Amino acid sequence: MKLQTCAAVFGGLVKILPDDVLGKIEESVFFSSPELLPKEGAADIAFVFGAENDFARVRKAYELYQAGVVKKVLISGGVGKYNTLRDRPEAAALAAQILEWGMKYRDLIVEEQARNSYENVANSLALLRERGYAVEELSYVVVTSDFHLRRCMIILRRAVKYRARIYYAGTEHPVATKEKWRQSDLGRFLVCKEALQVRNV
Repeated sequence: MKLQTCAAVFGGLVKILPDDVLGKIEESVFFSSPELLPKEGAADIAFVFGAENDFARVRKAYELYQAGVVKKVLISGGVGKYNTLRDRPEAAALAAQILEWGMKYRDLIVEEQARNSYENVANSLALLRERGYAVEELSYVVVTSDFHLRRCMIILRRAVKYRARIYYAGTEHPVATKEKWRQSDLGRFLVCKEALQVRNV
């Protein structure tokens, strides 16, 4: 079933749920603040969870890099279930864009095989280990859409055995923001689907 069809069916059903239920769904997905960054010094890595043509995420990572909030940028993303381009990994397109903006190649790490959030973390940490990093001792800023942050944080925290310092910086999705998600079928579908995934992570 195509994404648009799923959104129309599921989003329409969610629309009739009472406000208190929708409020609980919202609280389970969104953080109270879209951003938590180091107060002093720079984090080692901005960890970008890739999505096809979502340049807002890589723009946020580049802004953090330019501001000295992070030392390096890691972009992870292969060809996932909903990708329209089957021959180019998400991370490749995002990496090309951030380099065009002026990112230094030596400060960029690219992982192009991940097909979902679990693989984003597993593959990226494996790549970092191959390059000699002690992944549990690094500090990270997770960069993704704000409705996707909580799940990514949980997965990464578990993978580094709760030892690393992990911050976050969310970006606005066109329809799945804290303010807009109830207004469209796609927004309701994405946020409710995310709530289920957070619960089962």
